[in-house]
Amino acid sequence: MTYEAKLKRQEIIYKRKKDKARLKANKLKLKKEINDIINEQKGDIEEEKAPTSKKIFYILFINCTVLEIYSMWAMIHLNDLSALTTLISSIIGETMSYAIYCLKSYFGKKEEENMKFQREIEIERLDIDGNESEVNDDDCN
Repeated sequence: MTYEAKLKRQEIIYKRKKDKARLKANKLKLKKEINDIINEQKGDIEEEKAPTSKKIFYILFINCTVLEIYSMWAMIHLNDLSALTTLISSIIGETMSYAIYCLKSYFGKKEEENMKFQREIEIERLDIDGNESEVNDDDCN
């Protein structure tokens, strides 16, 4: 192999490595941009839904608990079972509010995990599409 052929081979290898490095840098830049956009959207979603649902749940829970305590006190001290209907309805209301809160949390978490899974699939797809095969020195001869 002549000196010129070796020089040309090394030049081709250098260009391929340079192109591969450029593609890798572009892919990393794209991943960073995607993650930034996702984090911005995630922040907007969390700001909208977090405060109101928890406040409503805590207000309902505290209200039902106060009704239960008062109904029990009234039944004991007044020897009257008419407060029993209030006690039963407050327990049912508390149970229903807790069940609804749990369902809402479950579906919210499920949607969040699904979005996370879709992002990972998209990033993996970008990895597969952006990869080039390794440079083989024998192909340059």
